[in-house]
Amino acid sequence: MKFIYDFYLYSIPRGLSREGKTLTPLRREGLLFSPVDELGVACLFFTYHKELGFPYIVKASSKFPDVTAIDKDGETTYIELEYKSSDFILHGHSKGECDYIVCWEDDLEEKPDEFPKIISLKNEIPKLTGIQSEK
Repeated sequence: MKFIYDFYLYSIPRGLSREGKTLTPLRREGLLFSPVDELGVACLFFTYHKELGFPYIVKASSKFPDVTAIDKDGETTYIELEYKSSDFILHGHSKGECDYIVCWEDDLEEKPDEFPKIISLKNEIPKLTGIQSEK
């Protein structure tokens, strides 16, 4: 397996594209490239949940909200996973039933009142891994 990780991490040129989205090498273990959909965001979130401030996952679900977690203050929080933050609005989710949106890309320029806090993994992963993602 180490060969596969090393080979793909260093031999795939930056900017490789899949489904019209740029794939960026992320790390030597786990998800090799940046996500292209919500499932990829889920994989990244579950890899980095502790570093993102959610030490415990209580429940993961395919129903809204996707994740119930305990935050670093010991509080129960509700998290919706999306590829883009605007997908939260597109899917018609209720902003009052969710504390966080964890997404790959925060593409909302203006947030509605009382909107959940947004965690953009595209911005956070480089801070955690030292590997820069494509902008």
